[in-house]
Amino acid sequence: VFNVNGALSLLLKENNYDEVINMLRELVKRGNIDFTGSGIYHPILPLLPENEIIRQIDLNTEVNRQILGENYNPKGFFPPEMAVSSSLLGTLTKLKYEWVCASDVAN
Repeated sequence: VFNVNGALSLLLKENNYDEVINMLRELVKRGNIDFTGSGIYHPILPLLPENEIIRQIDLNTEVNRQILGENYNPKGFFPPEMAVSSSLLGTLTKLKYEWVCASDVAN
């Protein structure tokens, strides 16, 4: 499982790290890694309204698909700073994520 948010993907692209991008594309194509979803600018999602949470996640997916290719299709979700809440989990369920990375001490 590999998390790369869209902001990092943009930086890799803008700074000509094509070798890294191509390596990630190849690893996921071979089935060696799976990407996770996240928020594009590493926001603390539980502090945001649901419409902004969805916008951050959708933008992250859009940018990563453009840069990392059509195989960017995350089933799991990595919440920035491991910040979770019951409302965030509800939103992620609506968005059809199958699992969420969370601490075992999360409330």
